Amino acid sequence: GTPGFGLVASKLRRPPIRSRTVPRSSLIEKLTREDTRPIVSVVAPPGYGKTTLLSQWAERYGQAFAWVSVDERDNDPKVLLTYLARALDAVQPIDGRVFEALASPVSSVPGSVVPRLGAALASMTTPVVLVLDDVHLLHNRECQSALSVLSDHVPAGSRLVLAGRAEPPLRIARLRAEGRV
Repeated sequence: GTPGFGLVASKLRRPPIRSRTVPRSSLIEKLTREDTRPIVSVVAPPGYGKTTLLSQWAERYGQAFAWVSVDERDNDPKVLLTYLARALDAVQPIDGRVFEALASPVSSVPGSVVPRLGAALASMTTPVVLVLDDVHLLHNRECQSALSVLSDHVPAGSRLVLAGRAEPPLRIARLRAEGRV
């Protein structure tokens, strides 16, 4: 299916690292060491280098990275989930029924789209780091709920990275208590 909106390809590309950027080696080491926690939260004020850190991690790390730069337009659940599906599909083709549900004007996001995308994420055999940059811009409750559900489907060896200026819109206290973030 084709989305009912124009995909902005640059939102799915990791931003380039500027020359003469200070390498954040100790932080990257912390992110890459054998850590089984599926969710990574990177929270800092504007200008502190969240995107640069994640770009450097992606450049140095052998694992596949799927990247979505979040903006205000992603507060439509089907828009956000279409970008997530496209990012994952670029790493390893996902079930076409995900895209059919996303393209259908009558499909339910919580009842159809999220379960299919969650199943597609859970069944990925290629370990992936799925980055959502600027996740603090997501204020739509349905989008936040979809991310919470997807956070429960991250397969072993993969990570969901939520970078932004505030705690990510997930059940962070519960995830911390479970040792998952």
